[in-house]
Amino acid sequence: MTAIQSEAPPRTNGRAMAVEAKQLTVEYVQLRQKRRLVAMWEVSLDIPEGEFLVIVGPSGCGKTSFMNAVAGVVPASSGDLKVFGQPVSKPGPDRAMVFQEYALMPWRTVWDNIKFGLELQGRGNEAATRDTIQHFVKLVGLEGFEKAFPHELSGGMRQRVGFARALAVGPRILLMDEPFAAIDAMTRELMQEEMEKILAETKQTVIFITHSIDEALMVGDRVAVMTSAPGRIKEVITVDLPRPRWQHDIKSMPRYVEMREHIWHLLRSEAQQVLKRD
Repeated sequence: MTAIQSEAPPRTNGRAMAVEAKQLTVEYVQLRQKRRLVAMWEVSLDIPEGEFLVIVGPSGCGKTSFMNAVAGVVPASSGDLKVFGQPVSKPGPDRAMVFQEYALMPWRTVWDNIKFGLELQGRGNEAATRDTIQHFVKLVGLEGFEKAFPHELSGGMRQRVGFARALAVGPRILLMDEPFAAIDAMTRELMQEEMEKILAETKQTVIFITHSIDEALMVGDRVAVMTSAPGRIKEVITVDLPRPRWQHDIKSMPRYVEMREHIWHLLRSEAQQVLKRD
């Protein structure tokens, strides 16, 4: 088996660093147990602007803690974390999250759910806002459903609304926590294709969490594999497969099979550590 490239890419093509994490640790205080739980330990990771980084790892390894730290909703216990060169201390309009469970407001239509983030920015009543919403309604393929409520939509359509809402506020970084986990396998693959097409146009930096190795290889530029808790970076793998991936039968490529097997062995050894502790 040929060596897998695991080094972080150099700062090429003049791209800014979207995220710089240096020795980043996140701990939580468990008041009832009167102890501190270390979710993530001394993680160092640079993410260039425009990159699609996928994070995989065992449950409880700190994947979501890393994302929440970047979002500014969970403070770092130690280490340094910067977004576009600025220390992270709170949430900001340059970052937006897409959740697994859609997080839509059931009393709002598709249009008004997408509008919500713009309202928070004080842009809810501008004429340009209507153009922005309509643009993203069209971009995610929901034209004709602007007046529909969430309960009238399929799971895939609901996730499209959440995606459009995040895109509409114009973030430089999209934080996606298992966004397709709640939808069926066929819709999931279609959503991966649609996401690749959309991000080719919008060019956001993406941090994407998944438990699926196949999904990681389908969407990612690099895959960061984390150890079992407390989570650390075990290896970062460059996904050197052609894009757009939805136009290629990449699952039949020897390189795809090779990388999938390699990541599986990395994760398998971590899962075995979890089982031993349990």
